Amino acid sequence: MKLVKKIGHGNQEANNGSAAPGIPAEIPAIAHPLAEEPAEIASNINYHVQYSPHFSPFEFEPEQAYYATAESVRDRLIQQWNDTYVHYHKTDPKQTYYLSMEYLQGRALTNAIGNLNIQDAYADALNKLGHGLEEIAEQLLSIINKSSSQLSVLQYESRKKMRALGNGGLGRLASCFLDSMATLNLPAWGYGLRYRYGLFKQKITKEGQEEIAEDWLEKFSPWEVVRHDVVFPVRFFGHVAVSPSGS
Repeated sequence: MKLVKKIGHGNQEANNGSAAPGIPAEIPAIAHPLAEEPAEIASNINYHVQYSPHFSPFEFEPEQAYYATAESVRDRLIQQWNDTYVHYHKTDPKQTYYLSMEYLQGRALTNAIGNLNIQDAYADALNKLGHGLEEIAEQLLSIINKSSSQLSVLQYESRKKMRALGNGGLGRLASCFLDSMATLNLPAWGYGLRYRYGLFKQKITKEGQEEIAEDWLEKFSPWEVVRHDVVFPVRFFGHVAVSPSGS
C-alpha cells in the first residue's frame, strides 16, 4: 500500500509500512523540503530517519534525531542554494569570492533554523516525534575511547570542543563577512579547506602525556554537500618520514 500526499509543489509518495522505531506509526515518511506545517516537517524528518541510514534502525535517540533533523533542514538550504545558483546563472552578476583558511560559524542546526525562520514549526514537529529542539541541538556526541574501552562523552553542540583552527578571531570574522553578504543579498561565495585533522589532542597514558592527531571527520557532518564533479587536487612537495616510534 502506498500513501500519496500532496504538499506544496507536487505529489510525494512514501511507503506507508511500519514506522522507524520510536516514531509514531501515524507519521509517514515523506521527502519534501518545502513543507512548513509541523506534521509535514515531522514526516520529512521521519523520511531521513528511514532513508538516510547513518545508523542501524533500532532506536530514535537524540543523536539519530539530530542528524535526521539536520538533513531535513539541509534539504531546505539546498533548495534555496539551487534557486540562488540558477538566478546567478541567468543574471550573470559580478560575484565576490572570499577565501579563508578557517571559519567559525557557531551552532549549525539552530542557526540554520533561525535563518530560515522556522523555529516554531521544527520545535512542534520534534515534539510530535518525542524530542525537543533544544534537546537535540545539545545532544551528546559519544565516541568509544579506544585506550580505555569505555564510552566517553564529548561536549554538547553549544559547547562542542573548539577546534584548534577556526576558534580565533579570523575564523569568526570570516563567518561574519559571509553572514553580512548573505543578509545584503550580495552575490558572494565563501571558500575554505576541509580539514581532516586538527593540530593535536592530548591524552594521559601509563607512559605519560601523548599528543595524537585530532580526527575532525570521525563523525560525518550532515551539512556537507559532496560535489564529485568539482574536484581540485592539492599537491605538496616533499615526503613523509616515519620514525621507529611511529611518529
